[in-house]
Amino acid sequence: MQTLRLFRGSNKKGVIFTALLLAFSITPTFAQLFNVGGPQPSFGGARVYVSPGAQMYIGGDLKIWDDTLINQGHIIVDGRFFNDDQCGGDGNPLPGNNGLFEIKGDRWVNNGTFHSGTGKVLFNGTDQFQDIAGDSITRFYDLEIDSGQIKRLEMIDAVVKNNLELNNKEFATENEMLFVTNTNHTAITRADSGFVSSLVGGALSWDVEGTNNYVFPVGSSLFTGYKYRPAVITPNDNSPRTYTVRYVNSNPSPAPPNGPGFDVTLHDDSICFINPDYWYEIKNTSNNQSALADLSLTYDAQTEGGFNGIARWDLLGSPQRWNSLNSEFTVTNFITTPTNYILVTRKAWFNYDPNNSAYNLSFRYPYPPEITGAVELCADDDTLYSVTASTPYNTTFTWQVTNGVISDSSSNTEVDIIWNDVDSGYITVIETVDNLNSFNGSCPSFPGQLAVDIWPLPEAIFDVDYQYNNGLSVNPDGLLFTNELVSYLDESTNTQDWYWDFGDGSTSIMEDPFHTYSDVGDYTVMLVTTSPDGCLDTTYKDLTVSEGLIIPNVFTPNGDGMNDEFILRNSNISEFKLEVYNRWGNLIYTTVSPEVSWDGRTTAGIEAPAGTYFWTVSASLESGGEFTTNASDHPFKETGTVTLIR
Repeated sequence: MQTLRLFRGSNKKGVIFTALLLAFSITPTFAQLFNVGGPQPSFGGARVYVSPGAQMYIGGDLKIWDDTLINQGHIIVDGRFFNDDQCGGDGNPLPGNNGLFEIKGDRWVNNGTFHSGTGKVLFNGTDQFQDIAGDSITRFYDLEIDSGQIKRLEMIDAVVKNNLELNNKEFATENEMLFVTNTNHTAITRADSGFVSSLVGGALSWDVEGTNNYVFPVGSSLFTGYKYRPAVITPNDNSPRTYTVRYVNSNPSPAPPNGPGFDVTLHDDSICFINPDYWYEIKNTSNNQSALADLSLTYDAQTEGGFNGIARWDLLGSPQRWNSLNSEFTVTNFITTPTNYILVTRKAWFNYDPNNSAYNLSFRYPYPPEITGAVELCADDDTLYSVTASTPYNTTFTWQVTNGVISDSSSNTEVDIIWNDVDSGYITVIETVDNLNSFNGSCPSFPGQLAVDIWPLPEAIFDVDYQYNNGLSVNPDGLLFTNELVSYLDESTNTQDWYWDFGDGSTSIMEDPFHTYSDVGDYTVMLVTTSPDGCLDTTYKDLTVSEGLIIPNVFTPNGDGMNDEFILRNSNISEFKLEVYNRWGNLIYTTVSPEVSWDGRTTAGIEAPAGTYFWTVSASLESGGEFTTNASDHPFKETGTVTLIR
C-alpha cells in the first residue's frame, strides 16, 4: 500500500499543507491511505488546510491521526473517513469545515472532534451500506445522502444542525437517534422515495418552533417491503419543543419478543378496527409535553383501504387498549408526493407523553351521515341531496324517504327526490363500510336524518323594454345598442325577492331594475325569484347588443324633454365625423364624437330655424367589419336630411 503521511514531531512547530490549486490529487496504482499526523512522529507536526475553491481527491481512505484537517474547499474520498483527532476548528482561531466532504467509502468513523462549520457532508458511495460510526457523535451542519443503498447509524447517534437531504435513499438510524436541530420546517428534504427508518430505541428527532407543517419522512424497508408513511406535526403556537417519530412496519399485536403486545382487537367502543399493518412511536421530549399540535398520520389510499381516526395504546388504562384521541378528525389528500397518500389529522392533540407513545390509524364507526340539500323547497321540485363518505373505499349508503320519491339513485352518495304535495318530508341515511383490506366486517353508522319543509313554488316572469333618444321608451326598430338603457319589468307571482344576472357580470336585487351594456354581443339575462317561504324559480331571456348607426330624420328642440336633440344612435363606432349644413350649403354644426348630439343651435350658439337640414357622416366599426347595414330596415347612409321642428 502506498501512503502519503504528514507526521508530527518535536523538532518543528508544524507544517501547513494548503491545496490552492483547482484540485489536489492522489492517484496511486493501489488503494492509498492519506494520513494527517500518524503513528510515526518523525517528520514534524502536520496540519492540512484545503482552501476555498480548491479540490482534494483521495483515491483511498482519509485518516486524521493526531493533528488537524480543515476543509474549506471540496474533499473527495474514494475510501473511508477516520477522525481520531480534530477535523475543523471551533472558529477561535481555526475555522470550521465550511467546505464539502464527499465520502464514497462504506464508513464515516469519528473518534475525535468534528467541527462542522457551515459545510456539508455528502455520502454518495455505491456500497450496500454506508455507516456513520465512532466513539464521538458527529454534529453535521448539512448532511446529504445519495447513490448506493442504505445509509445508517452504527451504535451512535448523529446530529444535523442545518439541512438533511435524503434524496431517494433510506437513512436507517437502527437503534440510535438522528437529531435535526434546525427549527425550519423545510430543514428535511427528500425526493420521491427518500425516508428515515428506525428500530427499537431509534427515532428521528426534530426541534420545531412555529406553526408550519413539520413532515417527518419516516418509513421502512423491513418485513412487508418498502413503505413511506410520513407523520406530520403542526404546532398550534410558536413555543419551541422537540418531537421524535419512529415508524414501525409490522403488526403491533404480537407479544414480546416478537412485538410490543398492543393487540389491535382491543379498542374502545367508538372504533371499528385498528390498522394491523404498521404503527408509530411519537413523543414530545421537551419540557412542554402538553403543548398543542395537530397530529397527522398517513396511509396509501390505493392499497390500504381507508382510515378516519387516530388511536393511542393506553399503557396507563385499565384495561389497556387502543383509545381514540376523542375529537373530530379530518381526512385530506397529502400535501407532497406520493399524491395518492391520505392524511388523517387530529387537531390540537395535547398529550404527547413520551412514556405513552404508541399511535396508530383507526377506523371509527362512521358518524351519522350529514345530509346536504334543500330543507325548504317546493312541491313537485326535483331536488338533489348528497352525503360524503368517510373513506374512499367500500362505502355504501342506504336511503329511505318519507313523503317523497327517489327519482335517481345511481350515484349511491347522491339522490334526486321529488317531494309530494304535503307539508313536510324526511330523509334517513345509514353509511356502511365493508371489508377494508385486512378487516373483513362491516361498520354501520347511526342513522342520519334530515327534515324537509315543503312550500308552494313561485313563478318567475319578466319582460324587457328599451329606452333611448331622450326618454323615448319605444324601440320600433327592435335594436339594442351599447350604453342604451334597458328596463326589466317583473311580472312574477308568489315572489318576495329577486335576483337578476344580466349576463355581463352585473347583478341586481331590485324588482324592476335598469341596466346598460358596454359591449356588443349576445347576453342571457337570468331572473331567480324567491317566494316568501324560500322557494326558487328561474327564467331566462336572450338579448343581443348590436353594432351600427341609426340616424333619425326629425327632431323637436322645443324643451319638452322629448326628442329635443338630433341624436345618432350608435354602437361600436370609430373614426366618426358628422357635419350639418343649411339649405344654402353653409356648415352650421360638426362633431367627431358619435356620443355628442346636436341641440339645434349653430356653432355660434344661435337657434337654427325650423326646416330641413343636410348632413354628411363618415364612420367605421371598431370590430373592423364591413359597415353596410345594421338592420334590414336601417341601411347605413353617408348623406341625408333631418327636419328640425320648433
